[in-house]
Amino acid sequence: MPRGQLLLQYGKRCVYWCALICFLLVPIWLRLLYADAHQAQVKSLIYRMRYGKVDIRGVIDDDPVTKAKNANITVHVLSVRPAVVGTATTSTSASHPVSSWVDVDTRILVTTKQYPQYAYGDSLMLSGRISPPRNFSDGGSSSDGASTGDGGVGSDPREFDYVHYLSKDGILFVMKNPGIVIENVGGISGTGGRGNPLYKALFRFKDAFLGNLKRVLGEPQASLAGGLVVGEKSTLGKDLLDNFRKSGLIHVVILSGYSINIIAGSVRSLLSFLPRTGSLLLSGFAIVLFGIMVGGKATVIRACAMALVGIFAQLMYRDYNALRALFFVGYIMVLHNPYIAQYDASFQVSFVSTLGLILFGRYIERALAHYPRIFTEHFGIRSLITSTLATQFAVAPLLLYMMGDASLVGVFANLLVLPLIPITMVVVFVTGMIGFLHVGYYITEAVVAVAHVLLTYQLFIVNTFGNLPFGIFEVRHFPLWMMWLTYAGYALLFIVLRSRDSSRRLPS
Repeated sequence: MPRGQLLLQYGKRCVYWCALICFLLVPIWLRLLYADAHQAQVKSLIYRMRYGKVDIRGVIDDDPVTKAKNANITVHVLSVRPAVVGTATTSTSASHPVSSWVDVDTRILVTTKQYPQYAYGDSLMLSGRISPPRNFSDGGSSSDGASTGDGGVGSDPREFDYVHYLSKDGILFVMKNPGIVIENVGGISGTGGRGNPLYKALFRFKDAFLGNLKRVLGEPQASLAGGLVVGEKSTLGKDLLDNFRKSGLIHVVILSGYSINIIAGSVRSLLSFLPRTGSLLLSGFAIVLFGIMVGGKATVIRACAMALVGIFAQLMYRDYNALRALFFVGYIMVLHNPYIAQYDASFQVSFVSTLGLILFGRYIERALAHYPRIFTEHFGIRSLITSTLATQFAVAPLLLYMMGDASLVGVFANLLVLPLIPITMVVVFVTGMIGFLHVGYYITEAVVAVAHVLLTYQLFIVNTFGNLPFGIFEVRHFPLWMMWLTYAGYALLFIVLRSRDSSRRLPS
């Protein structure tokens, strides 16, 4: 083909892709403008009141998180007013004037004592000082995770941006230890009640399930079990979570795509006796319920949505393209909430690691296949090494930019732990369910013993690799431009690898 025609064809392709990208970005930009305008309006209203106490009416719209010393409650605010003296106490009922209320649509994070306990759907009246969240800074971190310093980004480029981390979920303000009145338990009837009965039932089941694990397993095994099955990692503690990160195993307790795939496969196996269509539909429904129960974080939504796309492809007798599914799900999520693309580190790491596995996994596996005696296919060892290398290779620049370090021992730790994760999840699930059933003493003790051994082994691996002095590669300063330059190199590497594949497929 003449060079002129090649240039013309290349130019048309560039115009096509540029037009497509602009077409896809415009809705995200408009959604971002709307979200910014809404948040600015809410802030303007609250700022006029925040120098004194305020009364707030709202509904708990997420499962409360209980920590070692306190509890965090996310409240959907319905209305607000300057505080009337004596309007809210810690009792469960009160009468108060209803004048001067201003309707507001926002969320706040309330830090309160562990007891009394509150639940999803409870309609509350809060009275106390409301303030904007503040970023973490050295020497200024408070016990509830909010900094006591100023609200801006400090000199440390890796300072945790707590303000935007909360704002991505629509949380613009925090309250610490306010007076709380429960106006309606469960939020199904009465003033302001907006609780969803299905959500409430799922959250109650999860809390009861975690309670069963704590009664029979003890700590920290129970916390790890909760993280494995329902992603509940709030009770693991900072030191143990840090060891999970250093050992490259943090994905085990945040319900990554790997865990969701295990759950989806288990559900399909349990429903295999049903007709094909019924099995697929019920599997999809079970995945949706599971995503709601564990809290619907960005990583869970992405993994569940990709699983649902795969199920839909099977229903339609179509081939499942993981790359298209990833970008389709990612685009819909960013269109719904543009802030996650910039401020949700878990979404970024999850997306990039999945992309790396899709793009580079086959090339890494092909390279490992040249050494079959070392990287054997038995027990899925080669597949585990491939997925670990591909994901850690992909997220290394992002982790270096965000945190300044990356695990050097992740491949070995994953090789020792991941083969046992499926059976551990099954045994932990059975252990938690035994608490709801009348099962014989010896059967219960046998299941609990197996779960305890598996969890203790995994904790040993995590703590051993997490405390190795050479297990982490640290970089004092890894700027944003260097991260993007590294990913540009990755893109070039992928293009070269793909072009080699294409040339091999051409007839000689």
